[in-house]
Amino acid sequence: MSASSKERPERNNSRRFRTVIIDAKGQLRLFLPLAVLLTGAVILVVVLYQVMLGAVGNLTENASSECVSSLAGMVDMLFQLEVVIVGGMIALVVLTFVLGIVYSHRIYGPKVALLRHVKSLTEGDYSVTAKLRRFDEFQDLADGLNELATALRQRHGEKK
Repeated sequence: MSASSKERPERNNSRRFRTVIIDAKGQLRLFLPLAVLLTGAVILVVVLYQVMLGAVGNLTENASSECVSSLAGMVDMLFQLEVVIVGGMIALVVLTFVLGIVYSHRIYGPKVALLRHVKSLTEGDYSVTAKLRRFDEFQDLADGLNELATALRQRHGEKK
């Protein structure tokens, strides 16, 4: 293998990371409220579960022998509930992470592309066009910047 083919996987890995993290500060600002909400939900569920376990513990201490057998069934149900809660929390964490990334990409992906386009225009490169996804919210702005680049190119000619 040549040296350039050995470097490719590293470039691909860094490219994948760059496609997830577009604007770290901005994505964090969007993702932080979701993370706080998720943390609050987890804390609430853990507290409620602990209260339920405490109530069952108090019942078993003060219960007669015939009630203890029915409480054993209740403890089994609580264990099943614990499995459901843990599974639900894991699913919620994964869903929050995925939605945070998707949501931040919908905003910061076009923002970064448009800022690059504006930077190239300010540097005098009028040949660059802004390309966004077809149904992007910022498509009108990108079209306007492309028209501006065309007008500047016609007025000032190609500089680069």
